[in-house]
Amino acid sequence: MAKGAQIGTATFGTGQGGRINLKVTNDVSFKGIDKIGFHSGIFTMSQSKANNAGNAGSIVLKTGNLHITEKAKINAGTDGLGNGGDVNIDAQNINLINEGTITAFSDGKGNAGQIALTIEKQLQIQNSRIETSAKSANGGNIAVNTLGYLYLIDS
Repeated sequence: MAKGAQIGTATFGTGQGGRINLKVTNDVSFKGIDKIGFHSGIFTMSQSKANNAGNAGSIVLKTGNLHITEKAKINAGTDGLGNGGDVNIDAQNINLINEGTITAFSDGKGNAGQIALTIEKQLQIQNSRIETSAKSANGGNIAVNTLGYLYLIDS
């Protein structure tokens, strides 16, 4: 998926955000942004300011190889009172290149979600990041499980 192509779910009220569950045998690639700034990738979001705000959905991806390049993103977040979603990725190899990101964040009062990566062979991160963050709530944890290699270059 390139040039701003997205898969996403969001909640703007009290209902829970939808879960994204993808199982792809071969490669999955997300690359770049479009002309007006939309990033390619997978996104879940909770944007409700209601007291009983719904939580963002989780992202579950199982694939052979995952490539996130040129500012593409996988994000689960909140900017309201609901919690952000979790990101769970199971892959042979994961490559984040040229500002590719995997994030779980909170820009609101809800907690950020967790990130769990299970990698059979290799995680390569070059000029990119994997992070959780929270401005006014609890940040999430990051778990990376691999028997293979981790390559971190300017990341």
